[in-house]
Amino acid sequence: SAFSNPDRAVTNVYYVDDESDAGDLYTPCAVGNEANDGLTRFTPKRSLTNLLRAYDLNAGDVVYIDAGTYTNGTTRITNQDADGRPGTNITFQGPTNGSVAIFSNAGLNSGFILSNARNVRMRGSITIRGYTNGIKFPISVSTSNEFRGLTLISNVINGIFMNGTANDANR
Repeated sequence: SAFSNPDRAVTNVYYVDDESDAGDLYTPCAVGNEANDGLTRFTPKRSLTNLLRAYDLNAGDVVYIDAGTYTNGTTRITNQDADGRPGTNITFQGPTNGSVAIFSNAGLNSGFILSNARNVRMRGSITIRGYTNGIKFPISVSTSNEFRGLTLISNVINGIFMNGTANDANR
């Protein structure tokens, strides 16, 4: 399946995929593996957490998260891992072909923690379920973050938890 890149000012492109090709849009001929570098559609990382451990994302970077189920616990996005600029977000792009990227856990922790994250955009068909908090903003200054097309369901306490007044997000 071919796809077109809707982002024009992309600095780097990264890929994450589960261990299956079912429903894949971005990595149809490969499966995720932590030994992969995540830099091509043929060498996707297995988890978003390990991709963020391997690379510091910059304004304009895009991470394509392919269809599948991801059960790797909490993904932390901090300004040290990913720090966009106004008008030039870092984008975490889920599938757009009717498939879903599902982040799932057994009620532990938070699915995503954004701490001092700025200009981070998550969009596409991404479901976050089964965590204590689907997305958590701890006491920090996280600004201009955008979430579109996400489904936050069956999280124990909150879909989105914002602690403190210096956090903002658009949906």
